[in-house]
Amino acid sequence: MDMRNSDTNTDQVDIVALGALRFLACETERFSRFLTLSGLTPEDIAPLASQPDFLASVMDYLLSDEKLLLEFAESESLQPQTIAAMRRKLPGAPQI
Repeated sequence: MDMRNSDTNTDQVDIVALGALRFLACETERFSRFLTLSGLTPEDIAPLASQPDFLASVMDYLLSDEKLLLEFAESESLQPQTIAAMRRKLPGAPQI
């Protein structure tokens, strides 16, 4: 079941997920850790960036690290709960 249809605009969810990717990529240490844990290379990112499943994995990564989540939330002027709710709009989210 696609969880992307509700109050939050799909484009907005994609923009926040891409913002999370940008946030990770803007700092070498953060990005290196993401690449290492995901098994990706920098060259893998561009073709994947438009894929909802990949964006979901970026959000999952961000949500798995509270410090990272809080830094991203502050940088985007979002509440961490809003980011978690947006994640549920992407594929692979647990159904509650």
